[in-house]
Amino acid sequence: MTIDDLTEMDVSQNDLEGNISFSSKTICKLERLIFSGNVFESNNMLNGTIPPGLANFSSLKRLVLSHNNLSDSIPEFFVASNLLYIDLSFNKRNGQIPQTVGNIVNLTMINLYMNKLDGPIPRQIENLSNLQLLNLFNNNLYGPLPFELSEGHRLFALDLRFNSFNGTISTNFENLSHLSQLILQENDFSCSSEETSWEGPMNMIMNFLLLLLLAIFQLSNALNSDGTALLALSSNLILSQSVNSTWNSLDPSPCRWAGISCDKSGYATSIVLPALRISSSLGKEIVLLIRLKELNLAANDLSGLFPQN
Repeated sequence: MTIDDLTEMDVSQNDLEGNISFSSKTICKLERLIFSGNVFESNNMLNGTIPPGLANFSSLKRLVLSHNNLSDSIPEFFVASNLLYIDLSFNKRNGQIPQTVGNIVNLTMINLYMNKLDGPIPRQIENLSNLQLLNLFNNNLYGPLPFELSEGHRLFALDLRFNSFNGTISTNFENLSHLSQLILQENDFSCSSEETSWEGPMNMIMNFLLLLLLAIFQLSNALNSDGTALLALSSNLILSQSVNSTWNSLDPSPCRWAGISCDKSGYATSIVLPALRISSSLGKEIVLLIRLKELNLAANDLSGLFPQN
């Protein structure tokens, strides 16, 4: 076997130094790249920039470079890549979210929180019809929320807190029938609406009623906290097809998901998924399942550290 055949590279939680450098000619089959939480002698983290070509490896499906000291802007995505998951959180990335992110049509999860990104959310996000999670928490993003964001019919978690978004919250979000987490605190949204002739207190009452109806609509289709935690947990694992096909927000009850048993209140009490070739590391979301009594992941290919607490 040569490096030409490399499909997975996980060097998280090490003491790597320097910049990231790859050639598509030598790792053309790479599907998973995980560099999270490394150490660089000056800033206690891996530093530098992401090579522009890295984002365009046609075979790459998961790109995890979180908890480092990566700077500069997010690379452009010039080709319709096969990326399913991007995690660049806890870095020092600046610049704007590139419009070419709309080329990654298979994306299901985007984690860009705790960076220094600015500018608006690109309208090309409407191309991401499979997107389930968008976390932009704690950046310097601004501008009104694009109407195109309401086209994400599979979106179940949207975290935009601690930015500078403004304008009104469109009632078109009622189209997001699977949305169970909408976090908008510490932004500059207003209660007024240019689409209605109501003024003063009546305008505020109408907007409040519209948002209340939206919340009721969402709750009727929402995952409970355990379902959200399990989905977040699955984002860091490679699951077998039999499991992956049932673990999704289209079914709001995690009790019907493969390997999950629940109590009468709908909270997970056991996860039993032995010998299914599940790989990667177990995420910290496991500690959110406070009623869990049994965890059976025997005879799989898990690696890394067990979550603390």
